[in-house]
Amino acid sequence: MPTQNSLNIGTAPVLALIQRSREEAVIHIEYEGADRAVIGSFLEILGQAEAELTLVDRAINALAVDSDLSDAGKTKRAVEIVGKGYGHLQFVRKDAVTKRDAADEARARLTAVPKVATDPVTDALINSEIRQRLAKLPQSERMKNVVQAMTTGRMQVVRAIQADPLDEEIVPAEFLRRLLQEHAQQTEGTQWRRMETLQFIADRLATLATALDLSLKNYGLLPVLEGKTVRHVDLKQQNPHTPPDKGPADAPPSGTPQFQ
Repeated sequence: MPTQNSLNIGTAPVLALIQRSREEAVIHIEYEGADRAVIGSFLEILGQAEAELTLVDRAINALAVDSDLSDAGKTKRAVEIVGKGYGHLQFVRKDAVTKRDAADEARARLTAVPKVATDPVTDALINSEIRQRLAKLPQSERMKNVVQAMTTGRMQVVRAIQADPLDEEIVPAEFLRRLLQEHAQQTEGTQWRRMETLQFIADRLATLATALDLSLKNYGLLPVLEGKTVRHVDLKQQNPHTPPDKGPADAPPSGTPQFQ
């Protein structure tokens, strides 16, 4: 009879990861001001994953002590149990993708420049005038003007930079990106924290999905090693016991022998 370890599926590290993620989520609420509703949905996902893994573990433990099955029968049944559990746990990866998409959408919305309130032609003329004025200034002065414009709510300046048809770098792109993020944090603090919370749980769920893949996806499958055909190589090696070919020195002497 095989021991229980012979059917081990290695869920302990995954369960430990779930517990650690749960603890990190609570800390995220306490010290980062995370969105409680989003964290709540995350804890529900972790609970569902933990429950499914627990069911798989119990089934495998019961199978290990089943005296009516042979070793081969237990292994076959274990593969079926793990495969079914792995299929049920695919919601973790789906939720990770869903949360990441939601975070990306929220970030794009929060850092987007408000749409123009005037007609397109007037807006284009204003943008062109702003770009021309900024282009005459040193880089440091341009950056200073952009900061002041955003501080006073004059987003037309940012819109003019982003709407440049020639895509010239009036100010560094990374500087403008960080500036828009800081502006969103200050003006839309609650929504920004929600976006960050979505990003947080998307990362944790992606990590959990990878751990599930490593532990369950290929359970019971033997690795297939594909070998390459080796071309025949003649090393021109000779048998050391074969005498060498005879040369001129080995030829019999010509003429009559001197002694009879």
